[in-house]
Amino acid sequence: MNELGELLRELRGKRSLRSVAEKTGLSHSYISDLEKGKRRGTNTPLHPSPEVLKKLGSAYEYPYDKLLKIAGYVEEVETIDLERLLKNKTLRWGDEVLDESERKRAIDMLNLLFQNNKDN
Repeated sequence: MNELGELLRELRGKRSLRSVAEKTGLSHSYISDLEKGKRRGTNTPLHPSPEVLKKLGSAYEYPYDKLLKIAGYVEEVETIDLERLLKNKTLRWGDEVLDESERKRAIDMLNLLFQNNKDN
């Protein structure tokens, strides 16, 4: 089994393939093939579309973005802990040194900017 297939099997737990099929609109045989990572009959690798992953994520209450990463659609984005990175640094606005509350707001703004950039 592949990593995605193992995860899908784990997420399904004791639920039947048919019950998940009803919830997702996918066939139970297709879900079984996804768990095995191969198409039955041809034994070729099976790569679900993002739409299929969205349906499964919803049915299993599992984050869609994590399924996309595991399936290889998106790369893992490194996060930066700006607070730790800037811990012992003096932050300035022009010639003025930021006090603690201004420093916190500046770090929050930088985090927001980085988050918006990562989402685009």
